Amino acid sequence: MADAGYVRIHRKLFGHPAFRNDSEALAFAWMVAKASWKETRVRYKEHTITLQRGDLTVSVRDLALVLDRPKGWVERLILRLKNETMIETRRATGGKTAPLIISVTNYGTYQAIREQGETRDGTPSRTRRGTATGQRPDREQGIEEVNKEETPSGVSRATVLSASFQPSDGNGAMAEIAAKWSGAERASELARWRAHHLAKGTKMKDWNAAWQTWIGNSVKFQRQSSWSFANAPSNPAIPI
Repeated sequence: MADAGYVRIHRKLFGHPAFRNDSEALAFAWMVAKASWKETRVRYKEHTITLQRGDLTVSVRDLALVLDRPKGWVERLILRLKNETMIETRRATGGKTAPLIISVTNYGTYQAIREQGETRDGTPSRTRRGTATGQRPDREQGIEEVNKEETPSGVSRATVLSASFQPSDGNGAMAEIAAKWSGAERASELARWRAHHLAKGTKMKDWNAAWQTWIGNSVKFQRQSSWSFANAPSNPAIPI
């Protein structure tokens, strides 16, 4: 499938000068995630299309629906990404009415299979401990940075989460996301965060950083109303 396996997204994507806000950065991340990792034939809007590595096909209307944004917002973003040489666009065979194909520039450089450790079917190869070869442990949902080894003198040790610990929302983008929550929403997220780590017995060196990462991932996991995928087509381009 076009979306098999994993993709690599650098943290510096957020705050990149090409984007006016994190919503635009997330829209670009969606394009990277949906881009084909190998040459693939798909069926989209009654057209059979061959996608090359780094390509995806989606209409501006469907993309606006997926991102829960106005069509004009998507058109302006696509134009800016083209001007920044982050993507290229073309039409599939069939003239002006043919589906739009978006090519993520440098996809092959940053999504290199050897660096990913992907197997030929798109599944990351695994070490005996279950971590994908060539990748660091995933930082989703609070980032389980468990350090069971002894640390040198003077270096903070990883600890379990204290039931009384009250984390800080920090500054910048994470604080802006948290500021949009009501008191009840923040309390609910905090309860999820605590339950997640207490159930796993997670050890961390910096629990404030773990909470702030959880805040950022609330957008990724669709818990923030301003980034809704509820009405999105589940798979607008079907591999054939």
